Parts: sequence; C-alpha cells; structure tokens
Amino acid sequence: MSHGRARLTVCSRRLIVQRHQTGWKQAHIVAAIAVSRKCIKTLIDRYAAEGEAGRAARSSRPYTMPTRRAFAGHPSNQPTATSLKAGYS
Repeated sequence: MSHGRARLTVCSRRLIVQRHQTGWKQAHIVAAIAVSRKCIKTLIDRYAAEGEAGRAARSSRPYTMPTRRAFAGHPSNQPTATSLKAGYS
C-alpha cells in the first residue's frame, strides 16, 4: 500500500506499463505522468524482468547503512558466554 501523496500508485504503474506496451515512447510517458525518466525506465525494466510482481511497491530504504554505528544497548552487542570463556570482552 502506498502513502497518500505517492506519485506512483498501483494504477499509475499499470498505466505506465500499458502505455509502453502500446508503443508510447518513454519521453512521452514521462511528460504524461510527470515523473523522472529514470523512474519510468526502472519500472519498465522491472516489469520486463519480473512480470506483474515487478509493478509492486517497494521500499526505498537501503539494505545496509555502512556508516551507521552499532547501538551500544542492542542485545547483539552484548558479550556471549563463548566470548567470555575465551577471554574476549
């Protein structure tokens, strides 16, 4: 489910794919939908690779955050029994 102000809803992503399949040029789709050319190309390529599943909404959150520091109080940062026996702290 997309949020209320989302530019590309399920219906608009379907419309983009339909227009591309009927022969519209990407530049014309960009002008009609008012999103970036990269976004249109990504959606069309994803649909070509994955079919209907490629039209589903996806999170823009990155998979990893290399610059993020570990939270000191997080359970994964606590010493384990094995590390305490081995003399690691």
